[in-house]
This record gives sequence, structure tokens and C-alpha cells, in this order.
Amino acid sequence: MAGILGCILGLLFLPPLVSLVANGIHAGVPVLAAIGIDHLSTLVLKTASLAILATVWATILALPFAWLVVRTNIPWRSLWRWLGTIPLAIPSYIGALTYITLLGPAGLVNDVIRSITGNVTPWVTIYGFWGGVFVLGSFTYPIMFLFLTSALERTNPSLEEAARSLGHGRLGVFRLVTLPLLRPTILAGGLLIFLYAISDFGALSLLRVQVLTTEIYHQLNTRFDQAAAALLSCLLVVIAMIVLIGQHLLLGKRDYTTVTGSAREPQPLDLGPWRWPALTWVLTVLTISFFLPLGLLFYQSGVGSLFAKVLEAQWHFVTNSVWIGALTATLAIAIGAMVAYISQRSGPWAGRSLSNMTQIGYAIPGTVLGLSLILLYNTY
Repeated sequence: MAGILGCILGLLFLPPLVSLVANGIHAGVPVLAAIGIDHLSTLVLKTASLAILATVWATILALPFAWLVVRTNIPWRSLWRWLGTIPLAIPSYIGALTYITLLGPAGLVNDVIRSITGNVTPWVTIYGFWGGVFVLGSFTYPIMFLFLTSALERTNPSLEEAARSLGHGRLGVFRLVTLPLLRPTILAGGLLIFLYAISDFGALSLLRVQVLTTEIYHQLNTRFDQAAAALLSCLLVVIAMIVLIGQHLLLGKRDYTTVTGSAREPQPLDLGPWRWPALTWVLTVLTISFFLPLGLLFYQSGVGSLFAKVLEAQWHFVTNSVWIGALTATLAIAIGAMVAYISQRSGPWAGRSLSNMTQIGYAIPGTVLGLSLILLYNTY
């Protein structure tokens, strides 16, 4: 059964990938020279750097947030845990649009500063590399948040209690016990965020960040050069595969997490007077990723009657989005459940091979997959 499912999965993603690689190889040295080695090196470095920094920023937002809502007595922690996942509903390019409204050269912040100082030069801008890092990290942190909250709930609390009994403070327990136990979880969540970041096109194009995905679009839609786009796409896949292999080498067969077999839940840590600074951190994260973008969207949409008219006129786009999302989610759940079931009940080699094969799908960004399908099925 594992072999049959593996063949089906291989037939789904291997033909477009093989077509992409073949076109990239066919492009060869002339296309590489036309793009320019220096320009290509800059694109690769900028793409990898942006994805790494966005992953770090997402982890900085998610790790304290997850620990606070799972392990402490922060006020209304159930509410914050629910709200912590809501930013996943806001696409990164929508988030980029809202922050352009706020922090763009003609945004609200610069308008206020301009009215006070009279200086027409923008004081702050969201455009550029660091704006891309900020936006991608701010709207992908819920991925890490979901991983971490689940891991913190499953981790045996007796290890942390033993560390406290040995005289370690809260920070020492977190650094010496909790963080090492969360290392595989952070790597797994970071992998997904990294792959999302290197494959993002919408937000980075709006923020005018030149990376591999935007260059692929430029080559394909401005210069109509499919060979160059294929070559750049191959580089994007290589970056993703290197990261996947690196994660596998870092973790290997090691398991850092100890799962409790008892029904006892850990007692929430009393933060004392630090409850309110902790609440401030949670509110800051949610403001950056949810409250502020949502408020700016309502501000941009105008009065309620105008919003209703636009929604009525464009309702077919809403229904299309819902149908596509529902069908895609159903198909993904069905395939994922089948893969997980067979992987757990097959031999070690077959199960591991099937699991690794599904991970390869994460190594193919949506931009690259779209181009590979065009190259495979285009009959012009």
C-alpha cells in the first residue's frame, strides 16, 4: 500500500518538477550569463536572508506568546490563545497592503508627521527588505504559535519542576529545560515559515523587495523568458531542498521531547506583578498582526453602505474563494490522513520514505509549481 501511494504522489509532483529542471538545464550558460552572476548571487543571498530573518522574527513573536498562554496565569489566556491563530486568516499580501497604508511614503504616519513638521520627505517607509521581513514574520508567526502551544501541552512538566527544586529560577528553567525540549518543534515550525517566506510573491512585490520569486515573475511576464524563469525556479527549489536536508541532519532520529503519561496537568506559573507586562506583550503581538491590520482594512473600505455595495458586486469572487478553499482543504486532509495512516503502519523504511516524499512538496513554492505546470502543459 505504501508503494502504491508513493507512486501516486510521485506522479502528482514529479512530472512538473522534471519539466522545470529540464527547462532550467536547457537554458544553460547563455541565460545564466544574460541574468548576470552578480545579480543572481544577490538574489539568492537576499532571498535566503529574508526568509531566515522572517523566521527569526516569527519565532520571537510566537515563543513568549505560546509559553504565556500555556504555562502561566496570564489574564484571559484562553481568549488570547484563540486570537493568536486568527492572523492566519489574513494573507501576507493583504497585511502588506495595510502596512503600506500606515507606513508607506504617503501613509497615515508620514501624513501626520508631515502636517506637524512641514517636511515633505517621508520619515518612515515600509518598502524594502526590512519591511518584507517584518510583514512576513508578523503574519506567519501563528504557524510557530500552533506548533509551540501543542508541544508545551505535551511536554512532561515534572522536568521543569525538578529544575525548580534544584534552585533554578524561571529564566534558568526556561533556558536549560523548556527551550531544549522545544528545539525540534521550533525547527519544524521554522521550516514551514522559511519555505513560505522564500515562496511568497504577493507581499514582497507590493513592498518592492527584489527576490527570486519577483524576478521569476519579471522574467516570465515582462521579458517573456521562460528559460530564465525556469533556471531561477530551479535555484529556489535547491534552496528549499538544502533547508529540508539540513533540518533532517540536525534532528536525525533524535527526540528531545518527553511526553507525560499521567493525567496531571501542570499548574499555571504565577507571574505575580509580571502578569500585566506579559499581557502587554500579548496585546502588542496581536495588535501588530491582527487588530491594526483589521482596523486599517475597515478604514480603507469606507462606510458600511459602500462596503455592502462592493461586496454585492463582487460576491462571485467570494464564493469562488470559498469553494476552492473548501475543495483544496478536503483533498489535502484526505491525502494527509492517508499518508499518515500508512506511514505509521508500514515498515520503517517505507514509512520514512513516504513521509519524506510528502515533505518534498513543501520544497516546491507555489510560484515554481505554477511555472512548472505551464512548462509541462503549455502547447504554444
